[in-house]
Amino acid sequence: MKTLLVTISIAAMSYCQGQISMVGMSSHGGFGNHGTLFSVTNSGTLDTLYNFNSGVAGCSPMGSMVTANDGNLYGFTASCGGNGVGTLVRYNPNTKVVTDVVDFSNTIGDGPMGNLILGTDGALYGMTNSGGTGGSGTIFKCTTTGVLTTLVNFSGSNGANPCGTLREGADGNFYGMTRFGGAKNLGEVFKCSPLGTLTVLHSFTGTDGEEPLGSLTIVKDSIMYGMTYGGGAYSGGMLFFCTTSGHYRTLTSFNSTIGMFPMGSLLNAKDGYLYGTTYYGGSSYVGTLFRCNDSGTVSVLTNFNDTNGAYPMGSLTLASDGKIYGMTFTGGNLVAKAGAIFCYNIAGGNLTDVLQFDGNGPKNPQGDLMEINTNVTATNEVAENRSVNLYPNPNKGEFTLEMNNTETASVRTKDNVTLQVYNTVGQMIHTENIQTDTKESTINLGSEPSGVYLYKVVSDNSGMLANGRFIIQ
Repeated sequence: MKTLLVTISIAAMSYCQGQISMVGMSSHGGFGNHGTLFSVTNSGTLDTLYNFNSGVAGCSPMGSMVTANDGNLYGFTASCGGNGVGTLVRYNPNTKVVTDVVDFSNTIGDGPMGNLILGTDGALYGMTNSGGTGGSGTIFKCTTTGVLTTLVNFSGSNGANPCGTLREGADGNFYGMTRFGGAKNLGEVFKCSPLGTLTVLHSFTGTDGEEPLGSLTIVKDSIMYGMTYGGGAYSGGMLFFCTTSGHYRTLTSFNSTIGMFPMGSLLNAKDGYLYGTTYYGGSSYVGTLFRCNDSGTVSVLTNFNDTNGAYPMGSLTLASDGKIYGMTFTGGNLVAKAGAIFCYNIAGGNLTDVLQFDGNGPKNPQGDLMEINTNVTATNEVAENRSVNLYPNPNKGEFTLEMNNTETASVRTKDNVTLQVYNTVGQMIHTENIQTDTKESTINLGSEPSGVYLYKVVSDNSGMLANGRFIIQ
């Protein structure tokens, strides 16, 4: 197998300090109230990047964006577009232009509600909520130029109406859930090969959960955690454990005290806990932020109360400052009730609002935030005189980056080169300056969980020098 690329300095940049920027989408607000794409800093500076409308670019986005290898951001809208049933769109951070890449249809699938992920092959993978030849949604692969290949047509018996996001495992397969379908028509957990072979790992029965609306979280090797919106002992959802081979175990039934009806996914914060939110329940009945250990014991960290936000629908994001960020669908500004962006400080144990939407721009977000590097530009350029090796691959989170460069050291030292590491959801989990006058350097990602990771090597002078994948075992 051909090895991968790069080189690095031991003097890592201060990744967990200073201002960070995140992008998100709102399902409403903006011109015509058709939704927006926006950026926000951890200090609360908001910038509306694009106003969706009823035209070709689509409207009503319900997820978040993912960064592809070309430096552009890609995401879904759930409706409008050329066929009126949603689009796959591209946002160029240089030109600030949104382009319609794919118009969904009843034939190829329509109404996507989750997020795209970037596969290790550089393609985008996602699901639609309905449509396809089976009428119940699809799994697809799409190039950044818009060539779409349908991998799976859901038809009920093999699952129906997926609402979440795929996860790519270290074994190269994709894992996800459908809201309906399966043996009891209450949803299922599935595995899908890169060629589209679908295997049902578990069909929900009601007592063990039903109707999952979020996504799985791969914690280590073959271990996955997830949540269902309904079912369980109190009909408020279930927190569960499932392996990639289909061993399923219930952990905790959600109730009105710890929260009910979770709609997002669990976040592995790398501190030994998983974090999540519920849409309902808690002391004010508008949702909670909680954490749980690997055995499923749940502790409520914050009760949402309208003032600090209400009814979170998306998932949480662990940013480079070590804090957790998320959004609520409503609440915050009690006049606008347009939602809020919140920050939970794990170290301090407190939640604060970064921003409360005032109703004049973005409002009612249903998706997630994604941290971005504002210094990266979209490019398809790859410098031919640079070659980068990453080894060993797979590894345990520590590896060597080797850059072979025909340029002289005096020329190379004038170039600022950065390594960026992303998970397959598109969140940047590590960045580090590369010392170009050193041939080899050791990179240590600390306690990152097992799985597939993507990397980019970006030069100020030449754009993207290399990109590829590696696996942490």
